[in-house]
Amino acid sequence: MLISFKKTTSNKVLGLSFHSKKPWILASLLNGGIELWDYRRETLIQRSGSEEVQEHIAGAISNISAVEEIRTTLAEEGVVPVLLPLLISGSSLVKEKTVNFISLISSSGEYFRDLIVRERGLQIRR
Repeated sequence: MLISFKKTTSNKVLGLSFHSKKPWILASLLNGGIELWDYRRETLIQRSGSEEVQEHIAGAISNISAVEEIRTTLAEEGVVPVLLPLLISGSSLVKEKTVNFISLISSSGEYFRDLIVRERGLQIRR
């Protein structure tokens, strides 16, 4: 079955995931965006992560990672589980800033390294 999603602009799709019960497709895009489509009605249900939003996210991550006290406090308050999904769904700029932030946290001490590994942020090869 060929489905045409009448969209005026295009973006490369990196990955697709189908809902197990509903007629939905979740698409991750090259620009870091995520779109949820209803393939029966051929309509866009939800869109998130536009390029403008991704730029704001990258700027915020860059700003908070610049100050050690803020970085440490955020790590203690649980920022790692929030940041890790950005490594998958973020734009390349967001991924770069997130990797930088996580590497700065991991260099702050053993506690933070253990926290990142526990959250599966760094894969240790054995």
